[in-house]
Amino acid sequence: MIDSAGYATSFHFNRTQLLRISRRAGWGGRKVDGTDGWSARGLFKGQKNGRTPIGFYCYHADMRGKYGDNWVWEDNGFTGLENNRWYSVEQHVRLNTPGKNDGVLRAWVDDKLVLNQANSSGLRFEFQ
Repeated sequence: MIDSAGYATSFHFNRTQLLRISRRAGWGGRKVDGTDGWSARGLFKGQKNGRTPIGFYCYHADMRGKYGDNWVWEDNGFTGLENNRWYSVEQHVRLNTPGKNDGVLRAWVDDKLVLNQANSSGLRFEFQ
């Protein structure tokens, strides 16, 4: 809840994480191949036209370079976050089926779908 002055009066956070590490989990600035780790985390891209674009920053098996790939959330007309406003942000990552490019990234801001990476060819985070 947000009070009349714009401050949060309550805050709820749920997080479930399933984790499996084999050999090593990888590290920044090194290309991963799907057997040595993956990551998917939040991304902030500096201000643009008074808003802060946000998205996913991911290390995945088919990434193009040695640093992770960016997916900026911009579906359904979303242009970023305004300053001094509370948002409800939800991120969804589904790992691929081993051997298939069917991983999914989805994101919602204030219950509005702002990224649906499942609409493209899908992602391959790991395959073991």
